[in-house]
Amino acid sequence: MSLHVNNHDNRSGGGGCLVVGIATIDVILSTPNFPQEDTKIRATKSEKRRGGNGSNTLVVCSQLDVFLSLHWMGILVNPSVNSDARFIVQDLEAHGIDVSPCQIVDSGAMPTSYILSSAATGSRTIVHHRELDEVTVDHFEKTLPTLSSLGWIHFECRDARRTLDMIAIARAMHPTMPLSLEIEAPRHRWDLLQPAFGLVSYVFVSQTYVESLGYTDAPSFLDVLALQVANSSSLRGVLCPWGAQGAFYLENGSVQHIPVDKLAHVVSSVGAGDAFIAATMSALHAGQTLHQAVAAGCRVARLKCLQPGMELNQDDAAKNVFLHAS
Repeated sequence: MSLHVNNHDNRSGGGGCLVVGIATIDVILSTPNFPQEDTKIRATKSEKRRGGNGSNTLVVCSQLDVFLSLHWMGILVNPSVNSDARFIVQDLEAHGIDVSPCQIVDSGAMPTSYILSSAATGSRTIVHHRELDEVTVDHFEKTLPTLSSLGWIHFECRDARRTLDMIAIARAMHPTMPLSLEIEAPRHRWDLLQPAFGLVSYVFVSQTYVESLGYTDAPSFLDVLALQVANSSSLRGVLCPWGAQGAFYLENGSVQHIPVDKLAHVVSSVGAGDAFIAATMSALHAGQTLHQAVAAGCRVARLKCLQPGMELNQDDAAKNVFLHAS
């Protein structure tokens, strides 16, 4: 089965997708290589883009066109008075993403990520700054019932306690709906996140987070986790994207591996993890098995590494790699 971009026949799952997460202003400085400390280096290019895990995931979902509608819930300075917020809203709306679920604040600065992108290795080093609070549990609880015809809710963990509370609310309102969670930043306490594994359907755990727990590889982490989540009735899979090694995932107590073809040169890895999540969710929503969906996620993430930005426009390659191989 091949998925073609902008072909509504792929929307076999029905329903929309709500992503609760961040949108940022990304300032990307392209450099020949990563600079040494206390040195001066000239950037070859400077770009301003909309970024953030949650909003990036939605933008890739919009191009894969499986969900009937896409909705973003995040914290947003009033766009009528803040040019950065307006820039973000315009970009998301251009991709058909509904921003009405957002929590609007009257003042402040939008979160900003300063990204050093190395041409030599394709690595990206991010310095993130934010002043705004995260979306409140109260806002989530009041807003979720206003969103009809949802088929999926995805949470980017921004604050462990709040995220867990939101997941519990979502599960109570939607007992059978697929819920997914991304855990990326090492700042999140593992003990606070573990209860979520009993409520969500899928968990995406980053390599950085796994390593922060003291593991050197994904299979070791997933083997231990398998014993801890054995009694979870809702959990269908735990996924660990692992860069050039592809991805590892846990399903029914068994750890599986999806390799990925090696890239001769990485153009930009910024947003590759978000592309992986978007493609995997879209594939699952379209009725694919977890194995097929993780493979699709790896292919789309690899495609993302071959180009800058989140527009998968390389000769419409997305339709050739997404949901193509079993």
